[in-house]
This record gives sequence, structure tokens and C-alpha cells, in this order.
Amino acid sequence: METTLYEFFAPGKGQITQVAEKWAQHELPVAREIVAKAVSEELAGLLDVSLVGIMLRAWSKYELVRKYLASNETVLVPLLTHTIESTHEPSLDLTQANIVIKRVQFSVSLEIEVEGLVLKIGQGRIQQIEAGNFTASGSLDCEGVTVAEKKLRPLNIPASYRI
Repeated sequence: METTLYEFFAPGKGQITQVAEKWAQHELPVAREIVAKAVSEELAGLLDVSLVGIMLRAWSKYELVRKYLASNETVLVPLLTHTIESTHEPSLDLTQANIVIKRVQFSVSLEIEVEGLVLKIGQGRIQQIEAGNFTASGSLDCEGVTVAEKKLRPLNIPASYRI
């Protein structure tokens, strides 16, 4: 369950090259190849964001969860059916002689629908995610061109997931 945004979208090198060529048509073919190679090599690092981390940050803003995070109590907090929406806008600066020659802008949108999860909170942190279901969908764009879209089928967390 410790999946990153990069693993979630799993864009293929061919997809990245095709997109780079699409939005860099006005550049020389060599430049397109350099940009596509740089993007494919650096994209995993740019999208090294945990899906669980996204959910934990969202839940930590929920008033009831914050209340228990601020205490030393160990409690189980049931979560109602809800949707977590998350957007990210990483960019990649391509440089030559320490001068930015091109900035490649990405846009990531993610929607996670959660149903019936229970959080175990103790010692000021979320310790476990108990049984429940979730689905996730989203898109990864590069310079306004969609690189990948994904929708997971509903996933069941049968027991618990220790954080």
C-alpha cells in the first residue's frame, strides 16, 4: 500500500517521449530527445509522493483526528465515507552551465474515495489504518498534455496497515 504517485501512474518511457515531442515540436529533434530523456530520468523523483502520505495529511486536518493527535490517548476513530482530492505541480528545470534553459511543468490530480476506514491514533500520531475500502483515480499532465490517467478498482484493506 506504500505506493508513490509515480508507481500509481506508471507512465511508460514511450508515453513520456511522445508527450515531449508533442509539446516541443518547435524545437530541434535533438532538443526533443534531450528533454524527453531528462523527463523520463527525473520523473520518478518528482513524483516520489506516497499515496498513504497524502491520505494521512488530509486526515490530520480533520478536526476529530486533530483532537486525538493532540492527546496521549489511544483511540479508534471511524471515518465516514469521504473523498480526498489532491493536486501537485512539480516542475523540472533543465539547465546548461547553471542557467535554466527550459522548465518542464507537470500537473497531477488525484482523487481517493474512502469508505469505512478506522484510524488507530496513539502517542500523538496515526499508527494504523484498520479495515475498509478505497478507490483512487487521477491524471498526470506534462505541459498541458495528458501523460497518464489511472483508475484503480476498489481495494479492500482486510485487516490493518501499520504506519
